[in-house]
Amino acid sequence: MWVMLNPLQNFVCFRYAKGRGHEDISEMLDGFTGFLHTDGYSTYNKFGNQPGVKHGKCMIHCRRKYINVIDARIKRQSRLSFYVIEKFINPLYAIERKCIDDDLDFDQITEIRQKYSVPILRAFYKWLLKHQHKVKPSSPLGRAIQYTLKIWDGLMVFTTDGMLLIDNNCAERQIRPLALGRKNYMFAGSHDAAPNAAIMYTFFNTCLMQDIDANAWLTYVLNNIDTYPPDKLADLLPQNWKHRLAGKAAA
Repeated sequence: MWVMLNPLQNFVCFRYAKGRGHEDISEMLDGFTGFLHTDGYSTYNKFGNQPGVKHGKCMIHCRRKYINVIDARIKRQSRLSFYVIEKFINPLYAIERKCIDDDLDFDQITEIRQKYSVPILRAFYKWLLKHQHKVKPSSPLGRAIQYTLKIWDGLMVFTTDGMLLIDNNCAERQIRPLALGRKNYMFAGSHDAAPNAAIMYTFFNTCLMQDIDANAWLTYVLNNIDTYPPDKLADLLPQNWKHRLAGKAAA
């Protein structure tokens, strides 16, 4: 299941494909323009390099690399990884939390990030360059440093616009029902049935993001879809249905 999410309008889209290569996601991302925020999976790079695309990378995936080093319990490398998290990554997230707590608008967030986050990131980059030759590339810390340097330009993208997020955790959270499904029923049944599962994941997860009672939404749709005007079926999408009901209540 490929998962795409719009964090500003709070809707998500799941799409089933048989594989995880370029051809499996090209239908959705070929010709895409705008901000694309992903983890470090190399398949996304082709689409991130398309004209009109700014490709951001995920800070939380970067952080996990250093957590893995700490878990490996290699004394010096664990100490250095802890330093990275405490000195650079955690302060970046503290800034993000402060922006949320202060209810800043996008322009204000951009200003805060430029003033406070960018200097931290510059110091982090200098640290990476200084230490990349002090550890073996094949060691846990060496791999973490190389991963960070490889996606560095993408890690900086969020500082350029306050509407962007520092990581793609919002998309990661949408995958949790898939993990639960693998434990409960394991298979979709067939390649023909899997796209139907993707559609239902799309609807129900969007209901959750929109703070909609999924049972109420589905009941309304099933009771009305047969007589609904074909040119207005988009009204029944969860993200539109909520606003449509609100408009009726206001009227």
